[in-house]
Amino acid sequence: MLNTDFWGANSKISELKNAIKSSFLKIKEELNQHLDTINDNTAEIQSNYDSTNRIEAKIDKLNERIEDLELLFRSYNNESITSFKIKTLTKREQEIFLALYTLEQDTEPVTYARIAHFLALSPYIVEGYISNLIGKGVPVIKSYSGDMVFIRLDPIFREIQAKRNLAKISESIYQKINSI
Repeated sequence: MLNTDFWGANSKISELKNAIKSSFLKIKEELNQHLDTINDNTAEIQSNYDSTNRIEAKIDKLNERIEDLELLFRSYNNESITSFKIKTLTKREQEIFLALYTLEQDTEPVTYARIAHFLALSPYIVEGYISNLIGKGVPVIKSYSGDMVFIRLDPIFREIQAKRNLAKISESIYQKINSI
């Protein structure tokens, strides 16, 4: 009798073992399905992120072209080219302006990256400040070559700036930029 009881217990243990194994396999299968869903969602999120970045780049280019058109429109709108009305610049805007003014003296074209490197800033920050300068009346001219944007000051403005400091750059900013 003892032997029969022992074999009956083994049988129940074996059934229990199989039931547990079957349950774990079902759980594993469900987790794999969830993992596949997560991977699909991750790929979709990455695709959306890439699309958003492409759209933002196009918007930036459109903004730059709109700024160019505004400058062109001003010159055709009977505004005197020599009467520049510059709103007061912040210290950082003065630094960006003076870096552009200074770097323009070199033979190498001026880009956002060059100004950023010169001032130890991000090119995106420089790009934002250049837009601020244009918004405040500083006649910045942009030209495009492929994906590169080259920037410079209007030559007439540059000449007048050298004589009359139209942008009202403070002496401390001059000293700071000249020490770089």
